[in-house]
Amino acid sequence: MTFASIPLPLFDTVIPGHGEVTESVWTAWNTDPLVLIPAVLVGYWYIRGVRRMRSRKHTATQTTLFFLGLLMIVLALQSPIDRLGEHHFSIHVVQHEMIILFGVPLMLLGAPTTPLLLGLPRLIRHEVVRPIAGSVTGHRLYRILTVPAFGIGLLVAILWGWHFIPGAFDAALRHGLVHEAMHMAFVVGAMVFWWPLIDPLPLHSRLGYGARIAYLMPMIIARIVTGAAITFAGQPLYPTYLEVEAVIGLDPLGDQQLGALLMWIPGTMMHLIAIAIIFGVWSEKSRPGAPPAPAAPDQSVRDEGMVIP
Repeated sequence: MTFASIPLPLFDTVIPGHGEVTESVWTAWNTDPLVLIPAVLVGYWYIRGVRRMRSRKHTATQTTLFFLGLLMIVLALQSPIDRLGEHHFSIHVVQHEMIILFGVPLMLLGAPTTPLLLGLPRLIRHEVVRPIAGSVTGHRLYRILTVPAFGIGLLVAILWGWHFIPGAFDAALRHGLVHEAMHMAFVVGAMVFWWPLIDPLPLHSRLGYGARIAYLMPMIIARIVTGAAITFAGQPLYPTYLEVEAVIGLDPLGDQQLGALLMWIPGTMMHLIAIAIIFGVWSEKSRPGAPPAPAAPDQSVRDEGMVIP
């Protein structure tokens, strides 16, 4: 019995709304307000915050990286990639990898914490964010979210849950809101996973550079396991892809194997590149005469990172 052969009646009674493929699939841009409105607001608040930073150090490179990441996520969810992902598992994998491996890390490299806090409307900043950030519960939640094991476990659970829980992936293909929930899960999971590695100022990671390299290893193993399990499944795992017309000329099993290989090999390579970058930064920081790296105790979160201007 395969994962997909165990029915979930709530999902299986809904017929997917995919007709025959037309040329418009390749130019089918979405205008989903659940994506566009948050993206526009986040971009506006970020720019507004950067303009208000004044003496605080924030570079044009950081701003550029942030908007490249935001653009990557918008393209993944609103461009024809999203529509093609409804017809091909491999394209759906590309969509998710754009979010996990490029969009979220680039946004974090833009050091978004201070700009976004300064850019928020004053009412939200003082009446919502400040009470939460200044509370004991807020500090505890932050510490939990930045525990390395939690970041790894959350992203692996999201990855395996959507791909291996019977009916979950098909439900996302058949139901718009479930589809949105899946994408949001990948965004949140990637944010929590990459946070300890990228160390977005002014918040400091608990991990030293050597620990950050070790932190990536379980995710590499999880990707290999996931890719291998799907590649060698021997039959299509997601029945919905049997009901839609192919666009790129691959049968469902071949398309599934291609998607798994994309998740397995290029995805693993990106993590190895991240390890190389971390090692390079570590070497640079360790050379004689290099300025010391900032301390990363929990207290720094309380004294610096969680202060709401």
